[in-house]
Amino acid sequence: VGLVGALLVASLVLAWPSDDATVDVAGPATTEPSPSPTDPPTGPLTDTPAVDSIQDLGSIEVPFPVKGLGEAFGSLWVVGGEIDTEESGGLGHVLRIDPSTGQVLDDIRVTGQPTHVAFSSSSVWVRTAGWMAIPPTVVEISPNGSHHPIETTTEGDGGLAASDSGVWFIDGAGSFTYSGDDGGYTGGLLGSPLFVGAGDDLAVVTGPNNGEVFVANVRGGGVKVADLGIPLASSIVVDEHAWIRGQDSRIHVVGTSDGAVEMTIDVGTRTRDLIEVDAGILALAIDGSAFLIDPESGSIEALPGWSASAAARGVEPDTVWTVVDDSPTTVTRGRAKPN
Repeated sequence: VGLVGALLVASLVLAWPSDDATVDVAGPATTEPSPSPTDPPTGPLTDTPAVDSIQDLGSIEVPFPVKGLGEAFGSLWVVGGEIDTEESGGLGHVLRIDPSTGQVLDDIRVTGQPTHVAFSSSSVWVRTAGWMAIPPTVVEISPNGSHHPIETTTEGDGGLAASDSGVWFIDGAGSFTYSGDDGGYTGGLLGSPLFVGAGDDLAVVTGPNNGEVFVANVRGGGVKVADLGIPLASSIVVDEHAWIRGQDSRIHVVGTSDGAVEMTIDVGTRTRDLIEVDAGILALAIDGSAFLIDPESGSIEALPGWSASAAARGVEPDTVWTVVDDSPTTVTRGRAKPN
């Protein structure tokens, strides 16, 4: 772990409250949705929220801004840091934490600013952004943290996603790369892709400058399956459907095989992330509020008690890790309490 890791261990403040402890913060704020020229159907906002509060199962204070997190291989992985300081040396942090105790098991330093973390069947993958003379990279880390990270320089910043088959990442303007146990390739696309979401053996690639949706598989190539005609953001793949965030308040559900738009859901405020959880699709809003979406009907339930800048699905049933960027940054494991 070294001196830095030891200091981080010493700086963590753990609080494992009783089962009845709750987080009580303001409910989600709403804004008027962006106008749509086609007036698409939207999911209904239910009158009764899914939960009254979030059961707090334990919090960890992290001494740097968190950019991404996830639970895999028996550990909680938290990435972030501030590389624009003299003390950082241009290195970001990848913390491997024991989720049951909050103890930091490793503080792995990587070149650049970590922005994403994802998991294949055999590795932890971290994307870093370039800064000054430091190039952007994709970093492969062993699940137990025992090996030195393998850093691969990329041509530009962009998204990263992984599934059991391997890892996908944007590699400069107009291209993306797949790397897996069965090989890999770099494919070219028209436009400027920036975001990628991974399914079992395919990826969905989108960009902020147009509405084109590309699907690529592990054998190579990217095929445009849809053009939504609006700027798009990141996506996740759930059961052969891509859930794609728009740059406005809408979420588009597109079939990965035929490109059919099956639902357009308007949550009333711009989102920052989508996470598949046991109860459905969790949509995190820019203002920190959250909504739970039924993947079958598209119905929306506001979740009072949520205030998070990032989140990740927990391994234990119905658990979710959330991040609140405050002073200090806090990572909390919670469980939705039913009405």
